Amino acid sequence: MKSISKGIFILVCILSFFSLTTFSPSTAMAFEPLKGDLSKYDPNKLTLPTGDVIKIAMWDQVSGVNAYLAEAYSALLGFVAQDVNSQGGIKVDGKMKKVSFVLADTQGRPDPGKRSAEKAILQDKVDVFAGVAGSHVAKVGQAVAKEHKTIFMNVSAYSDELMDLPDWNEYVFRTCGTSATVGKSLAIFYEKRPETKFYILAQDYLWGHSSCAAFKKALKESKPKAQIVGEEYFPVYTKDFAPYLEKVRASGAEVIVQMAWGADNENLIKQSRQLGLKSPLKPEYYIPMASPFLDDTRPLVTVGGRQGEA
Repeated sequence: MKSISKGIFILVCILSFFSLTTFSPSTAMAFEPLKGDLSKYDPNKLTLPTGDVIKIAMWDQVSGVNAYLAEAYSALLGFVAQDVNSQGGIKVDGKMKKVSFVLADTQGRPDPGKRSAEKAILQDKVDVFAGVAGSHVAKVGQAVAKEHKTIFMNVSAYSDELMDLPDWNEYVFRTCGTSATVGKSLAIFYEKRPETKFYILAQDYLWGHSSCAAFKKALKESKPKAQIVGEEYFPVYTKDFAPYLEKVRASGAEVIVQMAWGADNENLIKQSRQLGLKSPLKPEYYIPMASPFLDDTRPLVTVGGRQGEA
């Protein structure tokens, strides 16, 4: 493995989902989380150090319909970097180094993702790259990590098989959940609720299929009387969900289980409201949607107020 000290690895763990408040400093660090000078932090005016630094590539969508991901990552990573750097940096092999990062654009697709990861490693000389939305893109990243002996920290690709051979290798680490836990958790949530009719709408790739399979299996065990009244998979970056949503309306579904993220998540919610899909159990509300990514900023804005409550 490329010579990456404990200090760098710990830093990447911190940056992965930015769980600073639950992290305990080790002897590899010379800073305390959230103890830096954050008064000067401005996400719109990031000033990052150069030279002999710990450099991380935030490897995800910088352009296109999901470009907001890069905006969010920049703000969050900038916050962490400011906290660490204002305290002098992190100790790497006995030497203090500050933190810097670059954005590497996957465009949400495997081929551009591969090229941007390789550029980050070979030209930008990053120590670590982290991401990524989409298990199909993460697979490519894992192969690049192995080829170039560079750590890839997976913070947002959930498919279980990513951590199995032949996809997994010793340069790959993951801090997010899994398709199995996501699907099972949703099923258990509805175990004692009144809803019994579920319509599955999911992105048509590895994660969408695996998470829905886990949901169906767990629902059958936890709520045997529940019904899957429809199940469809749509291409990533679908613009018109009306044909799918009209089938939901006709089915009498009480919940839409929508395994989607990014623009698809946002557009599904928005168009269901535009079409006036109401809950059969509570007609004063829109039909509930169950998804692991409804805490994302864009869907939250789209949902808004009480009409969006499940």
